[in-house]
Amino acid sequence: MKEAYLISVRTPFKWYKPMRYIHAAIRAFTGGRFNHTSILYTFDGNINLICEAKPPVVRLISYTAWVEDKYIKVWKLNESHNAIKGLDELDKGYDFKSAGIDQLWYKIRLFFSNVFGSGEVKYTGHTTSFAKEKWYCSELAGYAFEITDWHKLTPNDLDLYCELMPQWELLFEGLASKFNLNNIKK
Repeated sequence: MKEAYLISVRTPFKWYKPMRYIHAAIRAFTGGRFNHTSILYTFDGNINLICEAKPPVVRLISYTAWVEDKYIKVWKLNESHNAIKGLDELDKGYDFKSAGIDQLWYKIRLFFSNVFGSGEVKYTGHTTSFAKEKWYCSELAGYAFEITDWHKLTPNDLDLYCELMPQWELLFEGLASKFNLNNIKK
C-alpha cells in the first residue's frame, strides 16, 4: 500500500433516489455539509480502493465504481500513517443505532447545552470496545487514522477536525469525478 486518504463526502439530494433522503437527513441532524466519510487506499499499480462503512457491512469498492455524483474533500495526514486498521474491519456489520439514534440524541443535547449554558454533555452512545464490533462511516475513518474520541464523530466533525489540525492537508475539494490522484504532489 502506498497511501491512505480521508474523504469527506456530500451526496447531492435527488428526489427520485430514496437513499438521498437519508443523506440529507444526516446533514440536517448533524448540522454539517457532509453526510459520509470514506478512506481511499492507493496501492502500487494505480489501484485505488475505497473502504467505507455502508449498510450492511464495511466494504472495499474501486474508486471508479464509487464516484457517482459525489462532492468530496480529500485529506492527507502529513505524518507517517497509512490507516491500515481500516482494512482490518472489512465485512464487519454496519452500526445503525450509533449512526442514527446515539448521534442524534448527543447532538440534540449539545445544542440545548450551548443554547442554555447547562454545562458539559456526556456522550451516552456506545464505548470504544463495543464500537469495534459494528461501524458507521466517520467512526471507522476516525479509528483507522487514530483520532481521539473516534467513536463519537460525525462526518462533519471529522471534516472540521481535519480543517483545524495542522497535520492534515486538504488535497482536493470538488466533484469526485474530477479528482485525479496522479495530479497530487507526492
